[in-house]
Amino acid sequence: MVRVVIERDAKNFAEAWVEEFIVRSPLRGVTPCNYFGKCGGCQWLGIAGEKQAEWKREFVVSALQRIGKLADAKRIVFNPAPQQLGYRGRITLKVQDGEIGFFASRSNTLVPIERCAIAHPLLLPPSARPPKGAAHFQLEMAVARDIVTGTEGVLVT
Repeated sequence: MVRVVIERDAKNFAEAWVEEFIVRSPLRGVTPCNYFGKCGGCQWLGIAGEKQAEWKREFVVSALQRIGKLADAKRIVFNPAPQQLGYRGRITLKVQDGEIGFFASRSNTLVPIERCAIAHPLLLPPSARPPKGAAHFQLEMAVARDIVTGTEGVLVT
């Protein structure tokens, strides 16, 4: 059971965010992320792997049926990441006043981070620091694989 704050109350739906967990689900465990609940990502991180994959699939199928009007969306093959951590191959980092991190949920407030639990380890090495005097910019990073050698590297845009 949760207490929510409604941000938008439309004719056929409402948008809200969780203000407080009153009774935690037995499916929600402890997250390995020091920034969980502070930065705007990782909403699924505390959910056990198999249940997380099942719920993500249901979320995508529902969106494809409701928004995309795709009647046979349930037939789509869903291939979840083989592990729950270190799987994300692309992240968008924010830099403000020499700090690097992600925005807090529903804001432009920077949450400085040292590492991201769900990002591929190559994407945010401990040495990744913005240049001195860096003001505000966005940093797109993705894991790239050389199709000939199979080696991985980081693509920064």
